[in-house]
Amino acid sequence: MKYKDIDKSKKYADDRVKFLMHKEKYIMYTDYSNLSGDAFEECIDKVAEFGDTYETDGREILLVADFSNSKGNTRIVNKLKERTANSSVKRVKKTAIIGLTSVQKIFLHVFRSIGITDVMVFNDIERAKDWLVE
Repeated sequence: MKYKDIDKSKKYADDRVKFLMHKEKYIMYTDYSNLSGDAFEECIDKVAEFGDTYETDGREILLVADFSNSKGNTRIVNKLKERTANSSVKRVKKTAIIGLTSVQKIFLHVFRSIGITDVMVFNDIERAKDWLVE
């Protein structure tokens, strides 16, 4: 799927991916909220599959990943690390992560360990979007 063909008002990957417009820039929003166990793993796969098919036409991706109220374990962390490392990471310019508790900040380490260094944690989506587009 090419960037120009994306319907910015539609959701993808079983409603877990959508595009937000903020200050005239598009942000890819990935929703990992309220997940645990097998459902969390399935979501990681679906989001990664969408990312693998999404062609940005050379554009870099501004990304928000929402982990609010999600519960992870070692298996989920490893799945996220594996799927993210093998996906479109090279096209991600900046990543904002929202909804992490102090224990969940392990996800931040996962993103950094696979080479996503321009990543910040936020408590709300508006601050995350502002940071992404600055």
